[in-house]
Formats: sequence, structure tokens, C-alpha cells
Amino acid sequence: MTNDLQLLQRYADEGSDEAFRELVGQHLQLVYSTALRIVAGDTHLAQDVTQTVFTDVARKASTLTCGVVLAGWLYRHTCFTASKAVRTERRHRDREKEAATMSALNDNPGPDAAWQQIAPLLDDAMHRLGARDRDALVLRYFEQRDLRTLGLALGTSEDAAQKRVSRALEKLRALLVRRGAALSSATLAAALAGAAAQAGPVGLAASISTTALAGAATTTTGVTLTLLKLMSLTNLKLGIASAILVAGAATPMVLQHQTIQKLEADNQALRTQTQLMDQLRAENQQLAKSRVDADELARLRAEASELFRLRSEVTRLRREKEDAARLLAENARLKEALGKAAVAAQSQEPKPDPLTPEQEAAKRQAIARMVYTKQWALVFWIFAKDNGDKVPENFAQAQAIFAQTKKNASDWIDDGLSPEQFEILYAGRLADVKDPSQTILIREKEQWPTLDGGFARTYAFVDGHSEVHKAGPDGSFEAWEKERILRSSPK
Repeated sequence: MTNDLQLLQRYADEGSDEAFRELVGQHLQLVYSTALRIVAGDTHLAQDVTQTVFTDVARKASTLTCGVVLAGWLYRHTCFTASKAVRTERRHRDREKEAATMSALNDNPGPDAAWQQIAPLLDDAMHRLGARDRDALVLRYFEQRDLRTLGLALGTSEDAAQKRVSRALEKLRALLVRRGAALSSATLAAALAGAAAQAGPVGLAASISTTALAGAATTTTGVTLTLLKLMSLTNLKLGIASAILVAGAATPMVLQHQTIQKLEADNQALRTQTQLMDQLRAENQQLAKSRVDADELARLRAEASELFRLRSEVTRLRREKEDAARLLAENARLKEALGKAAVAAQSQEPKPDPLTPEQEAAKRQAIARMVYTKQWALVFWIFAKDNGDKVPENFAQAQAIFAQTKKNASDWIDDGLSPEQFEILYAGRLADVKDPSQTILIREKEQWPTLDGGFARTYAFVDGHSEVHKAGPDGSFEAWEKERILRSSPK
């Protein structure tokens, strides 16, 4: 299938009628079925709208060759043109429109339940999608393009095109559900594939191509557009006679000559109608057969994609559970080793003099601060393992992990401490720290007085240990902290 932009470029540069007719044949189904929906089944008005749209394409061909997805442009322009036509018909021919609509509904079989439910809501919901999502759905369901062609049009691979269609279909379904159409993604896809694209009447493509080419060459637009609307396939003879009469009475000789040339081209198109009928009938049979296979393949691919996603999610959850269990076991082992070391140290060293109540309180507070900051350092390690080796930027991000480790700890001491009393000095990746034991991770915001008249602060380091540091002789921590602070890497 020739690329849309290549055909447009050939027509714009060379005036190739063959290129334009091929372009009309590729997109006729999209334009006609969209117009038919918006005009409520009025086939005559849908044909007039289709004629006008392709006439506009012929006139604007030179401006539509730069990065435009033609199918999406045609869909939007058809909606605009059809809506304008409906408003005009409503003002001038209310009774005639109602009769034509009832006739069209009686002549055509009714859609299935799902399509009947979404058809009145479809085009409004489509307009609320983003441009790339709307283009993907138009190409896949309205024009029934395969994924390879869709990927080429969108500038992506076949797999990426499939994902784009699936996401856009789910967004469209959500919009329809909010408007009262309760249906699943599979049902929506089947309804779109089965009924969104209505084949145009036989011979319409040839007539539109010829008329649009003639209309694009005419510089005077007022009378020409009126003549184009008069010439639909169902009343071709009346349109030809009326056009000649109007041209002879209201236009100069130049315009009359152009109109006669256009009518001769229409007659030539009608002579080829029999051949086009056979060709279109064969293509319709082939599309009807492939539609069922495409729907089943799309359903199977969607189910396989969902299965892969669920398997990946289970694997991730298992890994997180194993990592958490390992870290908790490591924490328990370290605590046990620390307890044994403390017991051994107490048995080897002479017992110090009994501490005063003030000393006991100060010691307890210092231990509580060290345990609290050490626990947060462990929590930051757990968080980093699940988030690309990156430490959280604030305590709230790791609060859930902290609450769980606190619940599992049997010897927890926090002495009323809270995250508001501390601040994070490093929030980058753990792998970027060259000396974890000398790089401050968490710092106590306010210094507190010691019994000897000085001041102290509590710190936790990237390697997980914590310590209390006293201020220097000048009462400042700045010089000591400066050597141990590493700024976070850029995000």
C-alpha cells in the first residue's frame, strides 16, 4: 500500500489524478462511515459530506504533506464538515431530514446491542482523546489497517503500535463508561471492528475523485461548492441537469466551460462503474473474512500481554519479600552480635562507677538517638533496593517500611523521637558513595547540651552505623560535617 504522504506529494507536485484516486480509495471507507454516523444514517447527506471532504483534500494537498497523519486529519475534518451539514439541514429541512433518516433506518439492518449503545457517544469520546491515540484507533478500526501499516504511519514498531492501540482503546472505553455505556475492552474492540467502518456505495470513490479534482482546479469556490453538493450518486442525472442550468444562468463562460469538463469526467467515471463494482465486492468479501481473524488475534495478544504483566508482578513481589526477609534477618543478626559483644566487653572490663540519675538519663537519650537514626538508615537501605538504588528524598517516602520494622523489633527504643527532629543530607544513589562509613546520611537538626557543658548531635552514616558527635572547642559542627557531607547526584 502506497504511503498517504507520497500520494499527496505526487498529486501536489505533479497533479497526478491516478495518485489522488488511489488516495480516495484507501480512505473512502473511513470518511463515509464517519459521516454516516454523524448525519444519523442519511446516506445522501453522508455522500455530500464525503464529496466535500475529499474536495478540501484536493485543494489543500500542498499543505498536508508535512508530518500529517492523513487518516486522523480526515477523521477530524469529516466530523467538522458533517456536523456543519447537520446543522444546516436542521435549520432548512427539518421534516425532510426526519423522513430521510427514518427511511435510512428502515432500509438498513440495525446494529448489534453493543454498537447501538456506543454509536451515539463514539465520536464525542474520540474527540476527547489525544491526537496520537485518536490516530491509532482511526487507522486500526475505522480504516482496518494492519499493525505493520499502523506502525509505519505513526513512526513506531509493530509492537509499539499494538501497545498504542491497546492503551487508546482502554482510554476510549473509560470515556464511554462515564457516559453510561457499560462494556469491556474486548466488546468495544469487537463492536468497532464490526461496525465502525461502513463501506461506501459502489462507484462513490470514482465519482468523488473526479469531482474533487475538478473542484480543486476551480478558483471560484461559491458556485463550484454548490454544484458539488448537487451531484450525489443517487440523483446524478438531476444534479448534472441542475449544474448545467445554474452554470449557464449565473456564471461567466470560463466557469461554464470548467463545469462542462467536470461533467464529462463524471460521465467517464460512471462508465467504469461496472468494473469497480466487481472489484469492491471482492475486496469486501476479503475484508469480512479477515476481520474475524484480526479480532481473534488481537484478543489473544491482549490476553498474552496481561499474562506476562501478571507474571512480572508476581516475580517482583517475591523478590521484594525475599529482600525484606533477608534484611530483617541481617538486622536481627547484627543486633544479636552487638549484644554478645557488649556482654563480652562487660565481662572483660572492670565495672565503672555507678552513674548518677542525670548521667543515666543522658546515656539513655544518647542510645535512643543512635538506635533511632540507625533504624532509619536500615530503612533507607531497604527503600533503595526497591527504587533503583536511590535513597528517599524525605522520611514520608519510607514511613511504611519504618513502621513495619518497628513493629517487628522486640527491643525498640525511640524515647519519643520523630522524623521532624532529623534531616536527610544525602538523597542520591548508594553506589555513588565512595566512602559510606564517612558519609553522613541523616543528621539531627538541633544540637543538645551534654553534662560537661558542651553540645552534641546524632548522625547516621551511609554504611548504616550511627554515632553521637560533640561540637568542637568553638561550639561548632561545621568543620567536622563539611568533610563528611556528600551532595546528592543530579536526578
